[in-house]
Amino acid sequence: MKAAVIPQVSVEPELRADLDSVLLPGETITDFVEASVRRAVESRRAPIDFAARCDGLVGRVRAHRDIRPV
Repeated sequence: MKAAVIPQVSVEPELRADLDSVLLPGETITDFVEASVRRAVESRRAPIDFAARCDGLVGRVRAHRDIRPV
């Protein structure tokens, strides 16, 4: 599979300096950005996944409630 590219982002020099100051030894800005994007995607996906699970549980409860013994 061909890799996709995240567009470049222009930032203020102060933010770039802050970023450079927190990079781990051997870590590149690309590494940092990729890890940050992955965490942000997971963070945004979590409530969506939670809501889907809740909807599934609500459906199961309703189905069990509607089943009456013969």
